[in-house]
Amino acid sequence: MRYFSLTASPVAVAVALGAAVLLHLLSGAGPVVASNYCANTGSPLGPFDIESYEAADYRDVYARTFELAAFNQLFPEHGSFATPELETGGRAAGSGQKLAPYIPPVILKAIGFLESGWAQASYIPLVQYGEIGPVLSSHDCGYGLMQITSGMQNISNVPNLDQAMIGSHFGFNIARGAVILADKWNFSPEVRPIVGARDPTLMEDWYYAIWGYNGFAFSNHPLNPAYNPSRVGYSCGPAGDGFGHD
Repeated sequence: MRYFSLTASPVAVAVALGAAVLLHLLSGAGPVVASNYCANTGSPLGPFDIESYEAADYRDVYARTFELAAFNQLFPEHGSFATPELETGGRAAGSGQKLAPYIPPVILKAIGFLESGWAQASYIPLVQYGEIGPVLSSHDCGYGLMQITSGMQNISNVPNLDQAMIGSHFGFNIARGAVILADKWNFSPEVRPIVGARDPTLMEDWYYAIWGYNGFAFSNHPLNPAYNPSRVGYSCGPAGDGFGHD
């Protein structure tokens, strides 16, 4: 059974990032989870068969990897996995003002937790911490920790290099998630609303980018009538604290 580990290792990221690629190359492919809606995301052949590594000391390794990604320190010179500069300023600034890439680390960590529960490898079949096995794949062919669908279309049953790295290597998976979120940020003001002065150091200003990460859909709209308009705020605290927990 996979369980939460409290053990920390200061060298875990360096070791695991290097090991994950080797483990992928040495391992055969296995089945991934459901593919009911893969065609809707451009994968008519269903999910790729990709093996992935689930870090043994995952809490420390993944947390540190999220933090590196937040500062574009994972693969800053790799075109497919380097976070782009972020546009800033009010609506009048358009796309003319840019800052060095930075995403508040807690945002990446939270998205990763909601998307996958901080899992790179499969729950069914269960891949134990420190082992390799099928990548975590969703019903619509999202892969790994950040449930990446963009650029993961399966039209040949043979993943290209970027697709293989996203599926097999948690570092590349997290880095691509950061790129996707930054791209959503840069959709403003042309095709998305903005918050404040588009200051990337302020978590509140990421509202529309976060909304867009998993699709800028009305199902996520706060005014969706499916949601109780008198609902209370969400809480991660005790069940009886008077806030919502769903």
